[in-house]
Amino acid sequence: MRAFVVVICLIFVFGVLLTQDLEGPPDEVSAAEIIAVESGAANATTGVYLANRVYDTLFEVLVFSIATIGVSFYTRFLGDFEEKSHVVDSAVVTTGRLIALLAMLSGFYLAFWGHLSPGGGFAAGVAGGTALLLVALTSSFENMERSFERVHAVVLEKAMTAVFTVCVLLEVAGCSVPTGKVGSLLSGGLIPIYNVIIFVKVTTGSWIIVYSFIKHRGLL
Repeated sequence: MRAFVVVICLIFVFGVLLTQDLEGPPDEVSAAEIIAVESGAANATTGVYLANRVYDTLFEVLVFSIATIGVSFYTRFLGDFEEKSHVVDSAVVTTGRLIALLAMLSGFYLAFWGHLSPGGGFAAGVAGGTALLLVALTSSFENMERSFERVHAVVLEKAMTAVFTVCVLLEVAGCSVPTGKVGSLLSGGLIPIYNVIIFVKVTTGSWIIVYSFIKHRGLL
């Protein structure tokens, strides 16, 4: 029986291979080139998830928002943790702050140039969130809390969600901007704006999660 199943699988595989043109038509235009022309973004990946499949990205943003709200809401029931600790070794603090600076700069680059090179809003947000995590681990909670409240991170995170949703709905309704010249910084239509919005949203959302865990559990 096992041999019979193997033979059937091999016949199926070879049958699929024999019926496919592996090389394709000689003058066929690649999907990446088509997406770049339609979206105006040299990075075809951003053209896919912020143009062709922008609905998917919208709901991914909403899912992340729900996760942020869930963590913030749940940890409130834990009460404030009294013994909040952070790294105090000077060498570790200096190294952590340096890496945090590089991570935040990388986040800015990935956000503003994500439509031209590998990158994008989510990758930029991860870099930004990592930078804030390192700062949180090497700072006292009081300093972190002052910065958190001064920036109004909770309001900013929710505002970015609303702005992104409105922009997507306006684009779907037919309100768009010129795509520009493919390969230039001012290209891609709304894609660079989407990347920046997602970058700020994911960075602040990550900060909210880090802040909630440190405040209510003392540690991450």
